[in-house]
Amino acid sequence: MLDEYLIWLGIITATLAIVNTWAYYLVFLWSVYFITVRLLERISVNELSDKPVLISGCDSGFGHDLAIKCIKHGMPVFAGCLTDQGIKGIQEEAAQIPNGKQLMHAVQLNIRDPESVKKAREFVDQHIGPYNGLWGIVNNAGIGDNRAWDDWQTPEMYQRFWEINTLGHIRVTHAFKDLVKKAKGRIVSVASICAKVNMPTGGPYNVSKFAIASYCDTIRLELAQFGVHVSILEPGFFKTPQANPGAAEADVKMVWDRLPQSVKEEYGEHYLPYTQKLVAGYLGYKCKPQPDLVVDAYFNALTSKYPRRRYQIGYDSMFQFTPLSYLSTGMQQQVFYTYLKYWAGLPRPAKLAA
Repeated sequence: MLDEYLIWLGIITATLAIVNTWAYYLVFLWSVYFITVRLLERISVNELSDKPVLISGCDSGFGHDLAIKCIKHGMPVFAGCLTDQGIKGIQEEAAQIPNGKQLMHAVQLNIRDPESVKKAREFVDQHIGPYNGLWGIVNNAGIGDNRAWDDWQTPEMYQRFWEINTLGHIRVTHAFKDLVKKAKGRIVSVASICAKVNMPTGGPYNVSKFAIASYCDTIRLELAQFGVHVSILEPGFFKTPQANPGAAEADVKMVWDRLPQSVKEEYGEHYLPYTQKLVAGYLGYKCKPQPDLVVDAYFNALTSKYPRRRYQIGYDSMFQFTPLSYLSTGMQQQVFYTYLKYWAGLPRPAKLAA
């Protein structure tokens, strides 16, 4: 009996030693791979001055900052702005940069409007002559308002998000894709960490971001043979003009005011301030004041010789939501339910509490 015990003890010890050795090897190999990839990302393509890019959503935020950064590095920029004020503002800022006035081509671009996109293409065609096509398309424009429970949403709200966050990106890509194929360039679209994990109160936003990520994954496979690289940005929560707690509370109130009386009675008046506090508090607490991280990821996707296919940006994206996305659907549901009930104090709807 003792001999058998010792034999099994020896087998287990030897097995653990082998597993331990292989674990060290795997960690070592992963570290080498990670460091190699990060070093390769730092290698830039040549002659940025010959690589014009089109960026949507340049009125403010990430798009505006990216356009200015590209100008500072000598890249010609077609800055798509929704408003005349946005055009004027970015032109004035570019004029303060050496050679910026010549490199900046601001154009009206409403990605929701096919006619606006068509006119933007005509504008680009008039100014693209000196270059061999368009090096990059950056689909940055988007919306993230009207956060509320799905029972409070309408199909029209979903359609609005679809038309801007998804179809708008697809529309711009189709309008300019031939120029990118000519240059063997880049297509970069912003999705969200919500393209990996569905966040409560974000139904229309989540759906639109899952859809654009799927579109990018599709065209990445199809355009690879043309030498075009497609990247997706999956940022966590960052402070932008959209991520405003006060505006979020007002949005929730606006959604509530439109609800049928039957839905208001189902949830109860107490659900409105709770939802406002949840949405505004999450934006205020979670959003990081580091927009440069997103801008740098955009710029790397445009200029790196070896860009990533997906960029997880922010600690919440990398260490919270991405790991969460690998859990089963049931486990994800339990995580969010626990968060809402015990951390955020989710109340019971009036109809269930009765």
